[in-house]
Amino acid sequence: MTKQRTPAFNIQKLPGPLPRAHIPDSTDLVDVSGKVLGNLRNLEEQHLTPDAQWRDLFALTGNLRTLHNRSALLETWRQVTAPTKLHSFGLVKDSCRVMQMGDDGEYSWISAMFYFKAEGEGLPKQCSGFLHIIPLTDEQDSGWKICVIRTMLENFMGHGNVDTLAPALSNGHVNGHESFNGNHGEASDALDAVVIGAGCSGLSTAGRLKALGLSCLLLEKNARIGDSWANRYYSAKLHTPREYSHLPFDRQFFADDGELLGREKLGIAYEGWADRFGLNYWTNAVARDAKWDGAAQIWAVKVDVDGREEMVVTRHVVLALGIGGQGPSMPDLPGRDSFKGTVLHSADYKDCAGWQGKKGVVIGTANTAHDVANDMLQAGLSSVTMVQRGHTFVVPGECLVERYSKIYNQDLPTEIGDRISLTGPMGISGTITNMVHHKRINEKKELYDGLEEAGFKLQRYGDLNSCLYEKFGGHYIDVGVSEKIAKGDIKMKSDAKTERYTENGLLFDDGSHLDADVIVFSTGFNHNYRKLASQIVGSEIADQTDDYWGVNNEGEIRGAWIPSGHPNLWYAGGTLGQARFMTRFIALQIKAKMLGMPLRRYEN
Repeated sequence: MTKQRTPAFNIQKLPGPLPRAHIPDSTDLVDVSGKVLGNLRNLEEQHLTPDAQWRDLFALTGNLRTLHNRSALLETWRQVTAPTKLHSFGLVKDSCRVMQMGDDGEYSWISAMFYFKAEGEGLPKQCSGFLHIIPLTDEQDSGWKICVIRTMLENFMGHGNVDTLAPALSNGHVNGHESFNGNHGEASDALDAVVIGAGCSGLSTAGRLKALGLSCLLLEKNARIGDSWANRYYSAKLHTPREYSHLPFDRQFFADDGELLGREKLGIAYEGWADRFGLNYWTNAVARDAKWDGAAQIWAVKVDVDGREEMVVTRHVVLALGIGGQGPSMPDLPGRDSFKGTVLHSADYKDCAGWQGKKGVVIGTANTAHDVANDMLQAGLSSVTMVQRGHTFVVPGECLVERYSKIYNQDLPTEIGDRISLTGPMGISGTITNMVHHKRINEKKELYDGLEEAGFKLQRYGDLNSCLYEKFGGHYIDVGVSEKIAKGDIKMKSDAKTERYTENGLLFDDGSHLDADVIVFSTGFNHNYRKLASQIVGSEIADQTDDYWGVNNEGEIRGAWIPSGHPNLWYAGGTLGQARFMTRFIALQIKAKMLGMPLRRYEN
């Protein structure tokens, strides 16, 4: 039966108000936060601002939910807490601080972290959260009010810690070929989960499942764990800061690794992490077919591994295939046979060896396109031209480093940084992100003007969340190439549409011609995750699942980290931070189901 799928919602229409408030210097932050926290025991309208928001990550709704106003918040809060006893509230006193945004702190609030327990229906929970608190001075409604509540499930009491895993006692290498040779279709030997894909999401999921004492097999199609990064083009690197890039449980990267991590460091770290924590994995392993037995509530997964076929039986399947895992997207221009040069997609690109002195063209203007164009310039091609198909948002790279370094650093545990960074309502997160980015863009006016003068079509004041969660990318985090474009070292072609190949280049729809010896299409990937899933679980099961990626009308990412539409099939993915942090909730949900007490999901 085909599932009624969640409609996509325009992320820029999500409410994201910041409070125009002033926190007096004399405020006792701990005293105020403690008193306001006490209101959660019996939350009422007078405790909240009219535009108050609440985001819950499985603590009380058993779901990912964001409520966008006081009435919706209160109605939901009362319904989900009625059968639940909330107790043991505690304030993390050293977390209380004043947050400020805008010129001269135009927007201010107190942020305070807290913890509590929830018992009633289902497993008893240890939970945490944040409050955003402001003073109202209106005659009709004054006093300290809550403008944002964030709550999240930490763990099930008495059932392990999803954020803690001790290293393996041996040298850490527990290779699946030795320790797990298939259970040959025996339901009695069924694993708790099979995770398909060993990138950041797959590794994080498998590690967190193990932390909760669940049996898991991780399948990686490449020859080694980490090859999803190591096999990329040679200059590939993250455009986000080092401290944002860790896997769970410990730190893998340090100052001498540099700020922007390259593919080799990432590949080595991923493999080392898998072995250090003794993950059960198979490499050179491709899941060919997964059959669901509804009566027995098990999957039978057929795996080609090192040239032999294995059958693995499991209760749950987690697909961690990468958001862009469907394959390269490349325009099918006429005249390809007539072109005498080299054409390839960036998925097949490694480096510019043998291209010195040639005319290079890159189609596209997102992160990878800039990397390839920069490689061409450094390799000594006689000319380098980027062909731009639409306006592009350029994010100042130092902006991300400065912002993230306040949350992700050597002094603050990564898991605390994740809670600060990743648990807020999407609309408010977007407002804060845009304010920071747009301010820095204004400070770099000369560079951005230079880009436009060079022919680069700027979406000057873009929305990074929209790029990430609606467009699957398409932006550029500037790590130095923008200046080379502004200077004219890299040329732009953005005034016409590519029409066809010629013998020695590309013809455009305005009659202009661009000479080329090498053309690299950095035009992204197809993003039909359900189609990709159907190649493993079949179209009948895939049709039961929701769309994956994009946001719903609450700002929650569709299909990710929640039951996919099939009760024992899960989709994992996202940014590095989301892959590391949000996968903890997949593991917790599977743990609850394996204990026979699944989370009760609030769906209204």
